[in-house]
Amino acid sequence: MQFVREPLPIMMGAHSRAPIQTDNLFLITEDGLGVAPYVASGLQQWGARTLIIKSATLLSPQELPKAIAHFRLLHGAVKGIIHLAPLAAIPMPDSLTEWRKYTQMHSKSLFQLLQLCADDLQQQGQVLAASLLGGYFGRNRESGSGLATGGSSIGLLKTLRMEWAGVQAKAIDFDQSLAPAEIAGHIIDELLLPGGRLEVGYPQGNRTIFQTVAAPLNTTIAPQITPTGDWVVLVTGGAQGITAKITREFLLPGMTLIVVGRSPEPEPESPVTAEIDDIGKLRQILLQQAIATGKSTTPKQIEEKLKQLQRDRAIRYNLQQFRQTGASVSYCSADVRSPGEFGSLIDNIYTRYDRLDAVIHGAGIIEDKLIVDKTPESLERVFDTKVDSTFTLYHHLRPDTLKAIVLFSSVAGRCGNRGQSDYGAANEVMNRLAWQMDGKWTNTRVVAINWGPWDTTGMASEEVKRQFRERGIIPIPLDSGCQFFREELHYGHKGETEVIAGEGPWEASDAEMGEMR
Repeated sequence: MQFVREPLPIMMGAHSRAPIQTDNLFLITEDGLGVAPYVASGLQQWGARTLIIKSATLLSPQELPKAIAHFRLLHGAVKGIIHLAPLAAIPMPDSLTEWRKYTQMHSKSLFQLLQLCADDLQQQGQVLAASLLGGYFGRNRESGSGLATGGSSIGLLKTLRMEWAGVQAKAIDFDQSLAPAEIAGHIIDELLLPGGRLEVGYPQGNRTIFQTVAAPLNTTIAPQITPTGDWVVLVTGGAQGITAKITREFLLPGMTLIVVGRSPEPEPESPVTAEIDDIGKLRQILLQQAIATGKSTTPKQIEEKLKQLQRDRAIRYNLQQFRQTGASVSYCSADVRSPGEFGSLIDNIYTRYDRLDAVIHGAGIIEDKLIVDKTPESLERVFDTKVDSTFTLYHHLRPDTLKAIVLFSSVAGRCGNRGQSDYGAANEVMNRLAWQMDGKWTNTRVVAINWGPWDTTGMASEEVKRQFRERGIIPIPLDSGCQFFREELHYGHKGETEVIAGEGPWEASDAEMGEMR
């Protein structure tokens, strides 16, 4: 990521101020620096009406809809949302309960506000989100005094622009060198700019944009990290899919591997289905078994049983492949969203082995839906699986023995992707946490690989891959992706924390999103 100073263009003519129309209603979320009143005053000078939403309301998913309905009844359509809640100097929480308080206030409340005001905003609305990650969105060793949760707006708003073409959206990051009134002034300036980059930082008050540039690895030098057979390795999400394939290529004889998955380790498959690969025959057998129980069943239930059978087969096969490398393999079933389960599992690894040399964090789920169709329950599953699990890793890993942690992120956060607003937001929080780990853990290589879509069956459906191809993003061949991982682990340098894997118009995509409308 290349940082480039880009001052605001000189405002000339009334058209440059078109985004703020007289009498538009803007909702402003309360922040911890006292910026909101200054933003409200600035907008009022342009003829807008403003309301400040208190933090207590943002923290209550039940009360927020009531408040918005009341505001709209009294004041009419909402034409702008200014999300300032992440503008707060907050130390990293010690507990998941406290962490979730801030993911609700900083991340999920904005998602809820967008849903509640969708009909109003989709026609020439404005959405701006601010954060306090140092002006570079945390992309340096001094990542600012705000929480990584503020970074979620990048992935959310980039997806928003794809789904709601009529909305002007921006994510802006600050440090604490500016007074609240100065921060507010920059926010008003960005609202007045029709177009421009979606992602803008203000380190030391200097307007900065972020360009994605190619950074090939030098593989002719001595490796920075060389895995050995005595390593103890933790892999999440590694019993299935791409993570399992990469893990298989990574293992060496003698390694100790602990694999964490959501599903329990499956029992041996029934002889009735064990030798059958034909999907139609399997479906017929499962239907016959259901009928034999005397219980009513539906086609949907049969399909779920079929999917479970296929998942169990994949887990058995991959664990067998891991063991054939000569590694000592343990499989643990745990919910990575639960600190009680996941955190205790990590602590037990240290108790047993007194070390962890590497972590590959591949856990994640997707449930693609447009913003207006996403349910709160689905948002929780997708967002928390990535975000809460990384928080738990942050608190339970011991960097004195940890040589490398590789977080599997996604270009859905870096570039946005239609239908993946929650997934994109979650991966951007993961990226920001990666930078914070890198700054704190001086002897550990920390890298968040923002994977493009893979050219194989997995998390990215054929529809998602089609959307990516239409944008010039080429799905990653399996062998190429495994090679990328190996080379990044071996030859990547500390401080190269946020990288993109795959072929695509990454910089052109950001520039195009910021073209004048």
